[in-house]
Amino acid sequence: MNLNTIISKYKDFSALSAITFLSMGLSFFFMPLLTNYLSPADYGLIRLFNIYTSLLIPLIGLGANEFLRVAIHKLNKLELQTLFSSQFYWTIITFPILFIFFYFSLTQLIKDDFRVFHVFQIGILSLVSSLNSSYLIFLIQKKQVKRYVLTMLLKIFIEVFITVILISIVEIGWEGRIYSWIAAETMILFISLHYFFKSKLLSFSVNFNLLKRAILFSSPLIIHGLGRVIVDQSDLIFIKNHSNLNDVGLYSIGYQFGNLICVICVIFLKFYSPYFFESMKKSTNNTKWQTMKINYLLFLVSLLLVLVLQFISPLIFQWFNTDYLGGLKYIIWISISFVMYNGYQMFSLYFHYNEDTGYLSIITVFAVFLNLVLNYYLVNMFNAMGAAYATLITYSFCFLITAFISIKKYNLPTFKKEVL
Repeated sequence: MNLNTIISKYKDFSALSAITFLSMGLSFFFMPLLTNYLSPADYGLIRLFNIYTSLLIPLIGLGANEFLRVAIHKLNKLELQTLFSSQFYWTIITFPILFIFFYFSLTQLIKDDFRVFHVFQIGILSLVSSLNSSYLIFLIQKKQVKRYVLTMLLKIFIEVFITVILISIVEIGWEGRIYSWIAAETMILFISLHYFFKSKLLSFSVNFNLLKRAILFSSPLIIHGLGRVIVDQSDLIFIKNHSNLNDVGLYSIGYQFGNLICVICVIFLKFYSPYFFESMKKSTNNTKWQTMKINYLLFLVSLLLVLVLQFISPLIFQWFNTDYLGGLKYIIWISISFVMYNGYQMFSLYFHYNEDTGYLSIITVFAVFLNLVLNYYLVNMFNAMGAAYATLITYSFCFLITAFISIKKYNLPTFKKEVL
């Protein structure tokens, strides 16, 4: 690898790191504004809105767009164009049926907190976000870093600008955050469609065999995606039912601080995953050992970041309304939970590359069941802190079982001497 290549990769990684941190940490950067203009209960409503949106997104099109991450590296240009058109039309056609089911199954559940109008907002936002995700997948896997960064900068600017105006000037309350989200995703949708047509990804060519392959690959990931949301967010519903929206807001603040540990891993994976998929084509012991070293390194970095987060969190909380100080106590447990989740994400890459996503679904089903049971008992015993304990136990289970299976199934060397 020559010097120019190294410099180029470093620039790409730096750009992706910065923009992903800004994007995923946007809610974190909004905290001083939101905590001074909204009550913990209002903050809790924003988090609940996010939960219901996150529940719908993995179901759209049966998650067929997730296959694009792998297909980009395995299919030729014509096959890729046909696959994209097939999954795009499939998503549009099946969405109304999905939304009708979603509407009638969820309206009763959320009627105490949201109006029918909000349910339609959730539907629109979910569909647009799903379509945009295909565009972002292409940019990442094709290593079009500059276009990706500019797209995300525009999205962030729109969200920040509209949120500040609607919450601090117009003062319409928590809904201002939702309107800014919808506006930003809608703008990116126009950019996405322009890219699809210009790249000739959208055509009238449909291949049901490729669509079937995409659905078979992605369907297990629906369970995986929903499981992630349930494990990640169901604790808020338990807290709301056993306590109040105020505690939901406080727990959410602490959770988002701890989630910064996960953000670091997501940043790295955006840069690393294309190179991982390419290197796994060789499938030698030495190549596998290189990936394992990266797994170990990320895990250690995550642990170090937990210590840093514990030190700086009290300093940052000084910028918040004192009503939110109760969120500090959750940070240590949530941040350690995401160290475990980072390990899980790294080992799950092996299942994605080998198209063995069914294993991840089975693990997710057990994780969801474990998390719901733990939340039921621990929230009753320890209130909101019980939810933090449940998250830590669940993500530890996911990490350990995924690492064990992938090491055994794909003959991954755990120590260097196994490579020799």
